[in-house]
Amino acid sequence: MGNQPFDPSQPGGVPPQPGQFPGSSDRGAGWAPPGWGSQGAPGATPPGWGSPGAPGAMPPGWGAPPPSPPSPWGGPGSSGWSGQYPPPGVPSGNRAGKVIAVFLGVILIAAAVGIPVFLLTKQSPAAQTSALLKQAMQAGEKSAGFQYVDTWTGGGSTATFSGEAGQNDGTQQITQTTGFGNEQFEVVLAPDQTLYFKGNVAALEDQLGVSSSAAAGLTGTWISSQSSDGPYQDLALGLPISSALPDGQLTPTSTEQVTGAGGVSLTRIEGTVANPTGTGHLDISASSNLPVTFVASYSNGSYGETMTFSAWGTAPSLTVPTSAVAWSTLTTSKPPDGYGSGETPTPAPSATPSPSGVGSAA
Repeated sequence: MGNQPFDPSQPGGVPPQPGQFPGSSDRGAGWAPPGWGSQGAPGATPPGWGSPGAPGAMPPGWGAPPPSPPSPWGGPGSSGWSGQYPPPGVPSGNRAGKVIAVFLGVILIAAAVGIPVFLLTKQSPAAQTSALLKQAMQAGEKSAGFQYVDTWTGGGSTATFSGEAGQNDGTQQITQTTGFGNEQFEVVLAPDQTLYFKGNVAALEDQLGVSSSAAAGLTGTWISSQSSDGPYQDLALGLPISSALPDGQLTPTSTEQVTGAGGVSLTRIEGTVANPTGTGHLDISASSNLPVTFVASYSNGSYGETMTFSAWGTAPSLTVPTSAVAWSTLTTSKPPDGYGSGETPTPAPSATPSPSGVGSAA
């Protein structure tokens, strides 16, 4: 779903250099600008400051002349001194050097305008958790594709959605029990955004609004639909990556480190879910930040959802049907609660016959 904050306090001090200021561990070193020494003798004093044969002698009360710091840019042919940019240990021309330079620049600017540095370098736990979740979703959205299995349980039934999601295509197989019966169907979203559907009678009635009498003759037949067709939008959910990820479902509250299958290290983002309400968590890979498992428990009726992700970076392997019946050519009617609602029409109450003889003339 993380990267550690930059720590400017890491060791990286400047090593002792020949010619350092007094106090250097290089006991033979000392600043001796040209003209201060005699015939290149290191440490010799300027003419007239010491008597012949007494190197280093000073006028009464005078100390050694302080050295002048070298130019920070170095002289012609200079190989640089310890204060030159970039400092030792920071290679120039690479990302690490640029990140450090930018970070230090931000700190200096912040100090100049009075922004507390801790506001730039630290985030609250809630903000860090939200940023981690966002990072996981962004990493997933940039992938070429992935495979998933999404299982819902509750109310005495189980619904399973398994498929492959790509950037602009995908495929999905669904098995679920609804008011129409045990629905089994397959959906394919082609790169040109044409949607293809194939299913049994119960699925044709619920998902496409086909009458039960007509559905029997369409079982196992590919039916195509366009974005303007009634069932299209609901059937296309979960096919491309943008709608297959649980983005926006989890409101994060905290994180913890957990161990997944095979001893894999995972970061668990815990939080709440809505519509319906409940609690949930998303486990992401500690190395790639990509989602591994999403689990939610919904409070209204003890429903639960478990969605697993795999084969990240793999584009969908799908076969686009070569022939299909256009949905727009079929005789259909929208189910009472919408396409794919699972709710069968409620039969109209039949008239109650009047008791014999009531209201009739004697």
